Amino acid sequence: MCPPASFWHAALTYLTHPDDLDNLTDAAEKRHRLQWAHHLRHRAADRGAPDALYRLAQMREEAGDRESAEALLRQAADRGDTYALSRLAVMRERAGDWEGAEVLACQVADRGDTHALYRLAVMREEAGDQEDAVVLARRAADHGSTASLCRLAQMRKEAGGRVPRPFSARPPTAATPSPWPTWR
Repeated sequence: MCPPASFWHAALTYLTHPDDLDNLTDAAEKRHRLQWAHHLRHRAADRGAPDALYRLAQMREEAGDRESAEALLRQAADRGDTYALSRLAVMRERAGDWEGAEVLACQVADRGDTHALYRLAVMREEAGDQEDAVVLARRAADHGSTASLCRLAQMRKEAGGRVPRPFSARPPTAATPSPWPTWR
C-alpha cells in the first residue's frame, strides 16, 4: 500500500527534521515514488542529513561530476559521517592525490575506523609502492586494524622474511620504531 500524492506533498512541505526526511526518502524509494524520493532527499540534504548528502554524492559521482560529489561528501564528513570521509580518501587516491588521500584516511582512523588506511595501503601496494604500503599498513595497525597486521605479516613473508624497505636499513631503536607491531 502506498500513501497518496497528497501525503508526499505534505511531508515535503512540512517536515523539517533531517532524520525524518531521510527516513521518508527511503520509504518513498521502496514504494517506487522516485520523484518524491528525489525531492525529499534534496530537502534532507539541505537540512544536513549525512545519509542524504552521501547518496547525492554517489549520484553525482556516477554522473561524472566528481567536484560536486567531493563537496557533498565533505559536507557529510563535516556532520560526522566517517564513511563519507573514507570515500573522499578513495576518490583522492584514484585521482592521484596520494597525500590528500592519506590525510583523509588518517582523519578517518582518528575517528575510529581503520579501514580507510588499510585500503590505501593495499592500493599503494597494488600500484607498486611497497614503501608507502608498509608505512600506511603500519599506521593502520597502530590504530588497531587486525587486517593490517595480517597484511604486514603477508608482506614480510613475501619479502622472504625480510622487513621491506624503508625499514630494512637498520635495526629499530627508540628513535626509529619497527614497522612491525609488537604483540601486547
